[in-house]
Amino acid sequence: MVQFCVRNDTAADTPAADVIAFDRAVTLEDKRILESTDYDVPLMPSREEHMFTDRPSIMIRKKVAALLKAHGEIEQTRTTLQSNAFTAAHGSPVPQPSPVSSAKTAQGNPLVTTV
Repeated sequence: MVQFCVRNDTAADTPAADVIAFDRAVTLEDKRILESTDYDVPLMPSREEHMFTDRPSIMIRKKVAALLKAHGEIEQTRTTLQSNAFTAAHGSPVPQPSPVSSAKTAQGNPLVTTV
């Protein structure tokens, strides 16, 4: 696990050791919750809904994405890894689902049809 601590003070205000100790205590309290969440968090903030308190993690995600780009790398998510594995095994990309539209039967029941 990687833990980041975003500060708006200096070491003169609060020694780093105290900040680290406090942060570690909070992390250990939240360990059960943290370990139960999905680790495959997208770097692109537009892929999730956010609130004000997400600002530090969004900033970190943007910096990690910029580092990847600066070094010619791309984000590796569970989806891209599965897609790459499929392509390697089958020699073609994962087939994408056909677009669908809703239609109604004569009785007014919804019916999904491909377009």
